[in-house]
Amino acid sequence: MKASTSSLLLILAVALLAIQVAHGMTMQIEPRTTECFKYKSQRPGEDFTFEFVVTRGGLLDIQFRIVNPFGAVLHSELHFFPEGEEFVKTIRSEAGGEYSFCFDNEMSRWTAKVVKFEITTESSPSQQASSSETLKPLERSARNIKRELERVLKEQKYLRVREQTHRDTQENTYTRVYLFSTLESCVLIGMTVFQIFYMKKWFNTRKTGGV
Repeated sequence: MKASTSSLLLILAVALLAIQVAHGMTMQIEPRTTECFKYKSQRPGEDFTFEFVVTRGGLLDIQFRIVNPFGAVLHSELHFFPEGEEFVKTIRSEAGGEYSFCFDNEMSRWTAKVVKFEITTESSPSQQASSSETLKPLERSARNIKRELERVLKEQKYLRVREQTHRDTQENTYTRVYLFSTLESCVLIGMTVFQIFYMKKWFNTRKTGGV
């Protein structure tokens, strides 16, 4: 019993050591503006992953670029997200410093874009734990659990983005239908009032002419 409890605690400890640290945000990029998110890499050789998706606005498109601490552009491209699939970019830092992730909405004249993004860094287990013969099977189990959890989390994020996109489309459609229905009702009421006054004036004219 004690051995089983110890093994379970070791698996949980390794899983916690291998867990990823994620920072997620949602940002609205106004028309004709550029917004940048900065991440400071602590050491050379650090791997971090940047994921983002446009959930609302226009054609669900935006210009995205990555700039390293020396000012060099690592990535610059116009991305479209019609199906809600996230764009994922993994970077290995060449040196410590601030990396800039910029969303450029300068090409849009009227439409704001809502961007959901996340930056993930992975903390590796200590060298002592990874080199221990006793922990190798436990580490493999923890990595398998971590991999499955990441797959489930990614699927959940994708479904949430699709749900939000469809909800926004439905609300936008409802707003348009409501506005057109209101406009149609106003036009019908206006035409009815005009016809009443016109017919009243016509009868009054005939009555006056007859007299």
